[in-house]
Amino acid sequence: MLSEEIEAARAKIAEDASPDGLAQHADRIARAFDEWMRLHIEEPARFEREWESIHKFLRDEAAGVRPEYGRACAAFLLRIMAGQAAGETEKRP
Repeated sequence: MLSEEIEAARAKIAEDASPDGLAQHADRIARAFDEWMRLHIEEPARFEREWESIHKFLRDEAAGVRPEYGRACAAFLLRIMAGQAAGETEKRP
């Protein structure tokens, strides 16, 4: 599922690689990161495991294993963006 979400996002960006299209994607990504921060502030318990993620990332890197953190974050960000596109999250300036 995670890989499918990431591949779908890559395909969408590749379809619209014009400067205007990339700017639109950058704006959507920026709004999604703003939503991520809002969730961090309003629902801190949801992010309590961040330190565990940091330690796992460091252990994986030390073991020569590709960390999954970036892929997990990409999937979370894509879910936020999908929710915004569907009007499921509050839009803030």
